[in-house]
Amino acid sequence: MWCLFLYTKPANTGNKESDELRNVQTICGLFMFLVLNQTSGALYSTLYPFILERPVFLREYANKSYKALPYFLSKSLFDLPFQIIMPLCISVVIYFFTLHEQQSFEKFLIFILTLIATAGYGTSMGFLLGCIFDNLATAM
Repeated sequence: MWCLFLYTKPANTGNKESDELRNVQTICGLFMFLVLNQTSGALYSTLYPFILERPVFLREYANKSYKALPYFLSKSLFDLPFQIIMPLCISVVIYFFTLHEQQSFEKFLIFILTLIATAGYGTSMGFLLGCIFDNLATAM
């Protein structure tokens, strides 16, 4: 349903400069919402479990069961497929529904890599906020 909403384009007014400006503003708005979606989704999906696991991690770290680096590397490697697959699925649908006038493989790769990098940023922010705050309400 959301893709069909995004597929609709503004009506042609006949003024070429006005139509080009409207298209640029539409695409910039689309990118803003995609970046917010990817960042928020990755941040919250990382933050909630991390804050719940934080007391267990601190207790095991105090007992010298393991160090922080292997823990964070394993969490990051576990999240990596989700950081790649979800933006890939979203970008395939959104790109070909909304940006069909600019279809080229290079632009599509840049689009996908931007969303994947944004999801990675959101995951990193989730880890950072999970380390700083011990309460989920405070972190949000």
